[in-house]
Order: sequence, then structure tokens, then C-alpha cells
Amino acid sequence: MSVDKITEPAFMHALLELTEEQDFRQITVSMLTRKVGMHRQSFYYHFQDKYELLAYTYQQISFHFLDGDQVTIANWPVQVEKMLDSINKHQQFYLNTAASDQNTLLLTFSHVVKARLTDMLREIDPEQRLSVYDRTFYAEFFGYGCGGVLVDWIVGGFATPPQEIAAKLSRLVTDIKHYSPYL
Repeated sequence: MSVDKITEPAFMHALLELTEEQDFRQITVSMLTRKVGMHRQSFYYHFQDKYELLAYTYQQISFHFLDGDQVTIANWPVQVEKMLDSINKHQQFYLNTAASDQNTLLLTFSHVVKARLTDMLREIDPEQRLSVYDRTFYAEFFGYGCGGVLVDWIVGGFATPPQEIAAKLSRLVTDIKHYSPYL
């Protein structure tokens, strides 16, 4: 097994454990390296800073359900619900990280959604009636919108059931599919 496959998850698990106890802004690289028993240079070999580790952790524990090889228009609702269930299972982590850094959460999630929406718009519009510029704009716009919904759900204390949030995000794709001929 490669060092990357051991070291990166070790730092991720250290971050998950530390955010169970404290706010993300209080966590330092020194705390992370002490927790895993490695030197700072090991951390910086894999991550630029703790925010890059945070984005990596979001991707590994929840956002991977929306990876390109996992999602189609047909299974988008199921994959979104799996992702939200994973977020719901890691509530303390998401509450503590979003409370001190909503930006990393928003940017990481909107980037993932933008990529999937771009794929779906390409699938919906095989004749490419929609220009690349417009496809990119719609994917960015809806990606940030979905990110805002996710951040609000987390910061609001997960008050809405994940299935309801999944239905909203799924409806977006259904509406895009329905209205795309008119765009």
C-alpha cells in the first residue's frame, strides 16, 4: 500500500476526531501531526494547509457519492441522498467546520456539483444547442445555489430531514432536464 493511501486518511481521521471536540478554527497543523504521530513535513507533503485537508475530508466522507463515475441523471436522486445521509452521520464534524469556515464547504461542494451538472447538461443536450459558455454558466450558477442550500442546512442544525433536501436537489436536475430545450 502506498504512503499516500495511509498518510492522507490518517490526517483525515485525525481531523474528524479533533472536530468532534472543538471548532475547526482552533485546530492547528501541529495538533494534527501530534494526533497521527508524524512530522509537520509529512503533513505539508500531502496538503498545502489545513483547508486543503478539510476539502479532502469533505470529498472522502461525503462528496464522493457525486463523483463522475458514480452519477447519472437517472441515479442523481439516490446519490444525493447517500451523500446527505453521510453528512448527517458526521453532523458534529460538519457543524464545527461550517461554523468557522463555510467558504471551503461551499467551494468544495459547488465545484463537485458544477462538474456533475456540466456532465448532465451535455447528456441532456447532445445536439449542443446550448453553448459551452451557457452550459458553464448554468452549471456554476446552480452549483453555487446547491452549495448554499447545503451550507444553510448544516448551519441551521440539520433541521430539515436529508430526504427533503435530496428531493429539492433532485428536483433541480428534473427541472433542468425538462426546461433545457427552452434554454
